[in-house]
Amino acid sequence: MRALVAVKAGEPTDVLRLESRPVPTPKAGQVLIRVKATPIHASDLHVLRGRYGFSPGFPAVGGHMECVGRIAALGPGTEGLTVGERVVGEWLLQTAAGSTVGRLVIQLARHLGVRTINVVRRRAAVEEIKALGGDEVICTEDEDLVQRVAEIAGPVGVRKAVDCVAGPVGAQVSQSLAPGGEVVVYGALSTHRQTDPAALTIPLQARSVIYETKAVRGFWLNRWFGAASPEDALRALSQVRGLVADEVLSIPRGRPFPLERFTEAVSLAEAPAHGTKPLFVFEDGRDEDDR
Repeated sequence: MRALVAVKAGEPTDVLRLESRPVPTPKAGQVLIRVKATPIHASDLHVLRGRYGFSPGFPAVGGHMECVGRIAALGPGTEGLTVGERVVGEWLLQTAAGSTVGRLVIQLARHLGVRTINVVRRRAAVEEIKALGGDEVICTEDEDLVQRVAEIAGPVGVRKAVDCVAGPVGAQVSQSLAPGGEVVVYGALSTHRQTDPAALTIPLQARSVIYETKAVRGFWLNRWFGAASPEDALRALSQVRGLVADEVLSIPRGRPFPLERFTEAVSLAEAPAHGTKPLFVFEDGRDEDDR
C-alpha cells in the first residue's frame, strides 16, 4: 500500500515521503479499511512540525483516524461489520438523543455511515437508544460527559456536535470537542421554566474558543426558511419526504388530544420521557372556527 511517511519533525514538504508499505493484517477486534479519502487538518500539520499536544515516534505515517472508505478485511472475532461496508471515521456528538429529533439524527447518521455519541439524562433510556442504532450512549445521570467522550473518541476526538439542551450541558459538549471542532445549537431545553437570566446561557471556556479555535453556531429553522430560496426549501423538503418514503427515517406518531384537553397536552409536552409528542386533532379535520 502507499503511505505518506514523516521521517522526522519539520516542515511537511521537507519531511514527508511517499512510500510503499506492506498491507497490515487486522488483529482481533480490528478492521482493515481501504481508504477512499481523508482530509488534511491543521492539527496534522502541527503534529508534523512538533507543535501539537503529542509527538509520534518517527518515522510515522501521517493522518488521524478521520477518513471515508470501505472495510477490506476483518480481524478475528470482529462482529457487527461486513467486508465492503462503507465507513466514515468521524463521530457526531448529540444531546437529547431520546427526543424525536435525536432519534431522527441517529437514523440519518446510520444511513450516511456516521457514528454517533448520544447523550441522555436517564439510565433507562440507554438500551433504547442503542437498540435504535446509536453507537455509543452517555447517561449524564451517572456519567461524566467530557470524560466519556474522551474515552470513546480517543486522541482523534469529536469535531462535530449538535446540541438542543444548552446551559451547562451545552458547555460540556463544547469542552468535549477536538481543537477546531464545531457545535450547532438548535434548542435550549435546559432553560425551560427558567426565569434567572444567568441560567439562559452556555458558559463557554474562553481558552477553548480562543486557543483551540472551537466554534459555536446557532440554527433556527424559521430563519433558515426565511433565508432559503423557494427552490432550496422545496429541495430539502423533497429529500426528507424521500427518506421517509424509503423508510430511512421513521417518524413516530403523535398522541392525539382534543383542544378541550389542552392542559393535559401541555403537561405531557413538558414531562420528562414523555414519549411521542402530543398532537391536537380537530373533528373531521375542521378548525374550531369552521364549526
